[in-house]
Amino acid sequence: MKTDLHTHSTASDGCLTPAELVRHACKEDLALLALTDHDTAAGIPEAEQASRSARLNFVPGIEFSTEVQQAEVHILGYWLDFDSRLLLDFLERLGYSRRERIQRMVGTLQGLGIRLDADEILESKRSGVFGRPHVALALVQHGYASNVEEAFARYLKIGKPAYVPHCKLSPRQVVSLVIKVGGLAVMAHPGLSARDDLIPGLCRDGLGGLEAYYPEHNPSQVYRYRGLAQQAGILVTGGSDFHGPAVPNDQTGGNLRARGSMSHSPLGSINLPAQDVERFLAWGRAHQ
Repeated sequence: MKTDLHTHSTASDGCLTPAELVRHACKEDLALLALTDHDTAAGIPEAEQASRSARLNFVPGIEFSTEVQQAEVHILGYWLDFDSRLLLDFLERLGYSRRERIQRMVGTLQGLGIRLDADEILESKRSGVFGRPHVALALVQHGYASNVEEAFARYLKIGKPAYVPHCKLSPRQVVSLVIKVGGLAVMAHPGLSARDDLIPGLCRDGLGGLEAYYPEHNPSQVYRYRGLAQQAGILVTGGSDFHGPAVPNDQTGGNLRARGSMSHSPLGSINLPAQDVERFLAWGRAHQ
């Protein structure tokens, strides 16, 4: 079963609408797709409707952003109760925090002599949430960087002049929230976070899986995270972190992921073993 359990749409920082993402998944012969936009469920209804029409197995999800001591740790939540007032209020707060973050980043950039308009950036998107890629794209469009990767490297990465931290959310808080709203919490791309020390504690808090299969994990990392998951008795997952088809660095246009060294792994490019897919789906069947 060809699957992808980590993807993004225009509801966050992807370049395909949820319906376009589903059509692309069908074109690539995927049998199972999860949409996991950053800190929002705005794309879920459209993706669910398109998946039903296409007869594609679909899993709704969210990728939550947290920070621990200058390290970003992302938690994937699957099969959440999207009617939960607790979740809806939480997402509303995150959306507000992300808009405020954009304004703070732009204010910092203005202090560096860079003429950007926060309102222009915020008005460029009708729904979903905002993130650093939207500021990076504005930097490219106004001539302050040649591509989005350069904008991140010069201004927006951790430690750079215009970096602004996320709202103060810990991985433990997000794992707790996911469990409270009936979902499965999975640590996304642990190799990128480089905070393996957090995994035992998060497992005790209810973490349900590790994303061992990921484009930027080397074979030894895949082996390590499979082993850690097996020791903890939790699931192994995988996904491409797809944001859209790659485009040349000098053709950013409206594509938020035209980012040089940033991963452009194709949709469905991660081969998650069949037994892991079945265990993942079995969890969903048992908890729905």
